[in-house]
Amino acid sequence: MSSALAHYIFMHYSRYFTKPEGRAYNHWIANEKVNAFENQEVRRKMYISKGIISEDPEVLELLREGFDQFKLNTAKRILNEHSKNVFLNYCPKCGGLARTPKARQCRHCGHKWHDQVVGQIITHEFLSTSEKGLILDCQIFKGEVEIGDWIEFYEFDLNEKGLVEHVGVVNLEPSKDGVNRQVIRISGLSDFAESLLLANQYSKLLEVLREKTDANKLAKAK
Repeated sequence: MSSALAHYIFMHYSRYFTKPEGRAYNHWIANEKVNAFENQEVRRKMYISKGIISEDPEVLELLREGFDQFKLNTAKRILNEHSKNVFLNYCPKCGGLARTPKARQCRHCGHKWHDQVVGQIITHEFLSTSEKGLILDCQIFKGEVEIGDWIEFYEFDLNEKGLVEHVGVVNLEPSKDGVNRQVIRISGLSDFAESLLLANQYSKLLEVLREKTDANKLAKAK
C-alpha cells in the first residue's frame, strides 16, 4: 500500500479505528503538542494525568516502529476489514487517487468532474422488491434525477453506486419548501449494500451522477 493511500484511508476513515488505535493516535498528537512547549515535562505530566498521553503497553506497541508505520498498518487493517465501506475516489481520467472521498478535481492531472453531479436527493426509506434491486422513497433536494443516472452511497459508508432504472412521482404537488417527492428504482448494488440500506433508519443527502457509460445508455433504452 502506498503512503498516499494509507494517508487517505487513515484520515478519512478514522471511524473504523479500534479503541487502542484511537488512543495511539491521540497519544502521538499529544506528544507532538508537548514538543512545541518550553516546559515540556509539566505539560507531559498533565497529559498523562488526563490519559491523553498513554502508558498502556498495547498502545505504545502500536507506535513502536514510528507513526508512519502505525498509519500504514492501521490503513491496511481498515481496508482489509471494511473494504465495502471504504470509497476510494479515483480520477476517471488518469486513475490517480483524489485528495478526499468527495473531491471532484484530480490533484494529479487537474481533471474536473463536477459536471457529473446533476442533483442531490434526501433519502426517506428503502424498500425491497420481488426482484433484485431497491425502491427508494426520496426527495429531490437539488437538480434532477433521470433513468440512467447513478446514485452514490458514500454517505452510507458504501463504496458502491446504484443505477437508476425508474423514476416516479409520489405526489404531484411539491412540498411547502419546494422539494419534490420521488420514488426511484435502483439496481446494481451488492447484497451487502442492499441489506445495509434496508436496515437504515436515517435520512442522508446523496449525490446523483450522470456518466456517459454503456450502462447509462442501456437503462435509458429500457
